[in-house]
Amino acid sequence: MGDREECIANAKLAEQVERFDDMVAKMKVVATGSDPLNEEERNLLSVAYKNVVGTRRSSWRVISSLEQKAREKGESEKKLQLCEEYKRNIEKELNELCDEVISLLDNHLLPKVGDSVEPKIFYLKMKGDYFRYKVEIASGKESEANLAAKSEEAYKLAYDIGKEDDYKDSTLILQLLRDNLTLWSSELEQDADDAAPDDDQ
Repeated sequence: MGDREECIANAKLAEQVERFDDMVAKMKVVATGSDPLNEEERNLLSVAYKNVVGTRRSSWRVISSLEQKAREKGESEKKLQLCEEYKRNIEKELNELCDEVISLLDNHLLPKVGDSVEPKIFYLKMKGDYFRYKVEIASGKESEANLAAKSEEAYKLAYDIGKEDDYKDSTLILQLLRDNLTLWSSELEQDADDAAPDDDQ
C-alpha cells in the first residue's frame, strides 16, 4: 500500500471512529499531493473539514448565546471577560481552519482540475461555504462585506460554470448553489437595511 492509499485508508477509519481531526490530517496529505482527487476523495476531504469546522461553529453559537445572556442578566465583568476570551479562541480556531481549506483549494485542488467541470464546481462551492463561515464570525462591517463578496463570487462562478456546461451530474450542487445565492442575497440586503439610517427618526 502506497503512502496515498494508506492516508485514504486511515482517513476512512478515522471517519468511522469519529476522529475528524485525524481525518483532516490524512486528507490534507492527499490533497497536497500531485494527483487530483477523485469523487470519493473529494467527499472524504469535505466530510473531514465539515466536521472539525462544524463542531467549532456550534461552540461559537453557544458561547455567543451565553455571552449575550450574561450581559442581559448583568453578570460580573469577570464572567463576561471569560466568555469573550473563550469566544475569541474559538474564532481564532475557526478562522485558521477556514483559511486552511481556502488555501488548499486555491493552491492545490483547483489548479489540478483542468477542464473537469464537476470537481471545479465542487471546490468553488466549498470555497464559498468557507468564506461564508468566516463571515459568520467576522467583526466589523468592512471585513464582513469583503468576506461576503468573496463567498458570493465563488458561488456565482460555480453556478455559472455548471449552468453553462449543463452538467447533468451537478444538478444537486447547482440547486444548492442557487439556494445559497438566494439566501445570501436576501441576508446581505437585510444587513444593508439594518445599517441604513432611519428616516423616521
